[in-house]
Amino acid sequence: NRKLPLTLKIFNDKDAKTYIMCSESRFEDNKTSFCKFISTKEKNTMLDPYDILKQLGKEGITSILIEGGKKVHESFFNADLIDEIYTYTSSKVIEGASLKNPLILNDDWILNEEVHLEEDILQIVRKKELCLQEL
Repeated sequence: NRKLPLTLKIFNDKDAKTYIMCSESRFEDNKTSFCKFISTKEKNTMLDPYDILKQLGKEGITSILIEGGKKVHESFFNADLIDEIYTYTSSKVIEGASLKNPLILNDDWILNEEVHLEEDILQIVRKKELCLQEL
């Protein structure tokens, strides 16, 4: 909705280009001195993950980190657009908190790496690649 406060670090870090994806039904492509707004198609009242990747590809971006909530993660996962997943697990229990991983992994995924970070664990899983004979 283009309502992010301009005081956010993403607009002021000057370390990397900032791209903001927004609905093409409400906004047009636009560029400012601190970011580029890219209009994207919608699907089921959310930005279409296929079109997001298509638009970013036009910008020369071929790899992205998806950092979002449950709906964002599910939209890319259900569209089969994720190649690798990083899952951080803490041994600490937060009373009253319930957080479930929205991504259910099956036999199409393999554990690529597991890193112990003091009491936390980072697991990196990767989608299995099919051999040409399997296609």
